[in-house]
This record gives sequence, structure tokens and C-alpha cells, in this order.
Amino acid sequence: MEQPLGIASGRIYLYHLFTIADLVDLARLRQELGVETSVSRFTSRRPSPQYIQFRNPPVTFSLGKRPLHPTPDQTVEAHVGAKVFDFGVLSLRWEIAFPATWDALVKGAGCFIDNEALEFMSRQLLEELRPRLRAALTNPPKEVLFEDYTIFYVHEFALPLSAQELLDREAASLAQLMRGEGKPLSNAEQQEALRSRVSYFEDDLAVIDWNAAFIYDRENGTEHMDTLEFANAELLELRFYDRLLDEQLDTIYQGIERGQALPAWRSWLHNDPVKTLQRLMALTVDVIELTEQIENSLKFIGDLYSARVYRAIAERLRLQEWESSIDGKIRIAQQIYEMLADEVNHRRALALEVIVILLIAFEVIWALTKH
Repeated sequence: MEQPLGIASGRIYLYHLFTIADLVDLARLRQELGVETSVSRFTSRRPSPQYIQFRNPPVTFSLGKRPLHPTPDQTVEAHVGAKVFDFGVLSLRWEIAFPATWDALVKGAGCFIDNEALEFMSRQLLEELRPRLRAALTNPPKEVLFEDYTIFYVHEFALPLSAQELLDREAASLAQLMRGEGKPLSNAEQQEALRSRVSYFEDDLAVIDWNAAFIYDRENGTEHMDTLEFANAELLELRFYDRLLDEQLDTIYQGIERGQALPAWRSWLHNDPVKTLQRLMALTVDVIELTEQIENSLKFIGDLYSARVYRAIAERLRLQEWESSIDGKIRIAQQIYEMLADEVNHRRALALEVIVILLIAFEVIWALTKH
């Protein structure tokens, strides 16, 4: 009978990310926090160019140790850290010790994935931080969007294992761990859960899914964790801009429909296309600028390993589909802008014609009156 697989060292990382602003002044934030902060650098232990760094490195700071309650009858001690990106995302990371065996990890994984109680605790922590963050934030949103991601990181097993040996031995339980399920998955679902795998050496492995990842790395690298965190921050911002475009386009549609339902003379007073044009222009420019800021925040050109990790998580999170959705809505906004611009020009031309006619009429009446 095969012996239970022991875990010599490992950590569970819970990432809870929030939209907190359109922009964050990181220099101002460091002044306001009044605690020891550090600049987050992208580091790779694999050969990569030195220029692969955050354009404006996020600010990180520790929030100490706090009790975490995955279930009502379970309390674990967690170290909490925060990372603030300049494009308006706050990432809270809860770091928890691993259980001693693989079976215990698989059995308890479900309480760390999509757990509303843990989300509630992070939201409470966010409210504690708000007064310290406020001065550095530009245009905080009325409603905060949330995204979570779980990483199970094994540094070392009790027995030395290669990545392939781990897959051969624990493929079924690894897929179960990734999905946080209480019983084994079907063969087809196992293959889907383990489809996105990346290895650099024979003894490291990163398995990436849409809401969780498993990392086995005996050298304790961090580049895969940084990449996964950044991709989730990017997803959160794309969701935010997609929602913002939906709301603004709906408001514009409703305004146009109300104007069309009125008589022509009242429509001119009720529906001011110039104001709508200004809103559309401002919205389009803001979204384009902010999405470009996210895309330019971190480049993986030249670091093939990190680029593979990023492609895997981007495919799982469907980042390209979110970007396409935003691009499509920006095109719709631009089409509405062109249509309204034509209407504005038509109204101005019509107004000029009316003024000319009135002036001619005034000249005729004045001439007749004079004679």
C-alpha cells in the first residue's frame, strides 16, 4: 500500500482584490500610511532581461497576523499583506501554513476557495484601511468590485518528487484540490482542471485554473505568484471598465429614447446632444487611457517562463474576451458620438438658416415700414 504523501513545507495564499479608485498616487500613499512600505519588484530566478519590471511598481505593506475563520468552528492564524497598484486595485494576501499531509490539504482545500466568510473578513479589513488610503485615491467608486484567487504552494514534499512523478501519483487528487471539491472528479474534468501546466525544471510545476493554482517549486520562486496576482488585478479592472461602459451607454440610450418620444420642439430642449457628446468623449478617453495603463504596467517580453504563466492565466480568466468586449463597446460609443455629432451639426446649420431667414424678414419689414 502506498504511503500517505507528506508535506515538509508549504503555504496557502488567499488573494482578495478590490477596485478602490481610478488612479492611486503611490508616492502620496507611502506618506499617508505611516508604516514601513516597500516597492514591489518583479523578480525572476530564471534568466530574464533586467528591464522586465513594473512601470510604476506597486506599494506593499504588512498588516500583521490576524485570525482567519474559514468555517465557523475553524480558526487559523494568517499573516496579511497588502499591495496597491497605481491603476486603482488593492490586493490583500492572506498567508496560511500548510497541513502536514497531502490528503489533509486536498480534504480542506474547499474552504479556501470562493468562501464568502473570508471575503467578508477582507471587506472588513478594507473598511479599516479606507481612511489611510483616501488621500491618495482619485475618484473612488461607489461600489467596490471583488475578485479572489487561491494559490496552494508546496515548497518541499517529505519525499523528493519530480513534477512528472507528482502528476503520475496524484493527478486525480490534484484536480480535486484545484476545484476545491470533496470527491474525485470525472476523467474529463480532471483533464480540464490540469490542462494548463507550466514547468521550467524537472522539479517544479505550476498548474493554473480560473480560480486557483497549484505551485510546486523547491527554490521558492515568486515570479509565478506575482504574475497570477497581476492577471487577477487586470481582470478586476477590465470588469470595472466593462461595467462602467454598460452603465453609461444605458444612460445615453435612455436619454436619446426620451428625447425621441417628445414632440420635435420639446425634444430640442429636452435632449441636448452637446452634453451627451461631452460625456461620450470623456468616457471613451478615460477608458482607453486607463486600459492602456494596465496593459503597459508590466511587460513579459524576453521572460519566456513568466510569459507562459501569464498566457495560461490570461486564457483561464478570458482576459482577451473581456478586452474584446470593452473594445466593442468603445466602438459603439464612437458610433453614437459620430451620430450625435452629425445631429449637432445639423441643428447648428438649421439654426443658422432660421437666423438668416429672420434677418431677411426683419430687413423686409424694416424697409416696408420705412417707406
